[in-house]
Amino acid sequence: MSDRPPPVRRPPSWRTAPRETVRGLGTALFTVCLAGRVKAFTEGALVAKFVRHLEEALWRHYCRADAYCFMPDHLHVLITGVSENADAWQAMVKFKQVTGAWFWRNRPSVRWQSGFDVRFLNHGESVEAAARYVHNNPVRAGLVESWDEYRYSGVIPWHDWPGLRRGPSRTT
Repeated sequence: MSDRPPPVRRPPSWRTAPRETVRGLGTALFTVCLAGRVKAFTEGALVAKFVRHLEEALWRHYCRADAYCFMPDHLHVLITGVSENADAWQAMVKFKQVTGAWFWRNRPSVRWQSGFDVRFLNHGESVEAAARYVHNNPVRAGLVESWDEYRYSGVIPWHDWPGLRRGPSRTT
């Protein structure tokens, strides 16, 4: 018999999100897995490279990550749109395309599973509690004793992405 407590599941009030609900100002939890549950996210350099790709995809689609956690064989990202033009779904599609191409060129045996799981936070649910859920994944998996010991998790705050073109400035 194991000494480990049973795994903690997502809060039952989170519901599967259709694509249109992850546009605009809402918050959703995305989970993307590697095919065959290959443990590719065990090297700091690879995770750092993928965090940069995630940042760019989020910023280009007007989103921030209130929490992310690269587990050895999957990724959790809690995404919040920062404007009505935000598209968290498209940000994750772009992230998977760019990083999938990187895997194809550099690690041909590693692939993302098709699609992803996405759960929408209901109105009034705490983003902070959802972020704690994401950051505590390594603790629940027995990888670390405390969430802050895990090197492959963090946040991606919003700021104006420098590569976005702005409209023409007005002069008076």
